[in-house]
Amino acid sequence: MSGTGTPVDGEGSAVPPALPPASADLLTRLAGLVKAARDADGRFQSNRAAAERAVSAAGSTGTDSWSTASVALARLESSRSSAMSALAELDLLYAEARNAAPVEESPSATAIGDARSQVAALLEAQDSLIARLAGRLRT
Repeated sequence: MSGTGTPVDGEGSAVPPALPPASADLLTRLAGLVKAARDADGRFQSNRAAAERAVSAAGSTGTDSWSTASVALARLESSRSSAMSALAELDLLYAEARNAAPVEESPSATAIGDARSQVAALLEAQDSLIARLAGRLRT
């Protein structure tokens, strides 16, 4: 079986239209989510020293000092909840933007991805510290 075809005039030579830029509303929303994550990181950082001191002073499992350290570590973990919520919302926005323009990353998806990277970097640093402190608390 074989075949041939001839493109219709103008077909194949047309450049697809450029994707629209990210809207001002989206950029404002992204800035708000990044700010919420940075504010949460500020709370995290203000709880950090107390958690580090408590973990350093913790005795064996079940002692009062261990319990105090566990509470300080839990406070540290909960202080980042707004950043985690912001990351979840950014993940959803990114998925929606990619679904809207699956072939080529749109300017909206790029802007969302940039905001997501900023928030993810904050959370990764927090995860690292929490893991380190939790590891010291267990020993």
